Amino acid sequence: PPPPPLAGGSDPIRVVLPDGELVCEVPARAAAVLHTLCASIEEQVGVPPDQQRLLWGGSPLAAGALPSGLLRGPPEMREVRLLRVEPSWHKALDLCVACNGAGELHAASLATFTAACREVSVCVEDLDQELLRNRDFVMAAVRESGSTLRLASEELRGDREVVLAALQETGMALMFASDALRADRDIVTIAVR
Repeated sequence: PPPPPLAGGSDPIRVVLPDGELVCEVPARAAAVLHTLCASIEEQVGVPPDQQRLLWGGSPLAAGALPSGLLRGPPEMREVRLLRVEPSWHKALDLCVACNGAGELHAASLATFTAACREVSVCVEDLDQELLRNRDFVMAAVRESGSTLRLASEELRGDREVVLAALQETGMALMFASDALRADRDIVTIAVR
C-alpha cells in the first residue's frame, strides 16, 4: 500500500519506482541536498544510498543541492524515480546519461561507456525504461550484444542505424527490428551475412 500522506501540509518530494508506484514521500524541507534525500529514502524504504540512482525529469540527480524546481516547484514536478542498482553500475549509468543538450552522449564518453558496460556486466533488462529510449545508450548496448535490441523502445527498433548496429553484432537481432525494417531487402541482406 502507498505510504500515508505527510502531516502538516508539507509539500513532499514523491519517490516512485520506474513503473510509477509510490514508495515514500520526503518533506522537501528535510532534503535540501542529495545525501539527505538518499538517507531519508534509506530510512523509509531500506535501500542503501550506494544502491540508489535518483532520476528527476529523466536525468540523474547530482551530488549537492537539489534543483529548486524539485524543492519548490508545482506538485507534478516534485517526483523522483528510484532505480535500485548495484554500486558497480553507477559508472556505466553516469556515462549513459552524460548527455549534452541534443540528448546524445559526448563522443569521448561513448567508448568509455561501452567499456564500462562490459567491465561491470550491466544487465540491461534491469535498467529503467527511460534509458531504453535513450538512443545513445541503446546504440552502445546493441554494439555489445545485438539481441538487446529486443528491449529497446519501439521507436528505436525502427531506427535504421540502431538496427544496423545490432545486426553487425548478430544477424539474429533482425527478429527484434520493426516490421518495416524486417521487410527492407537491404536490412535482411545484412542480417543473413
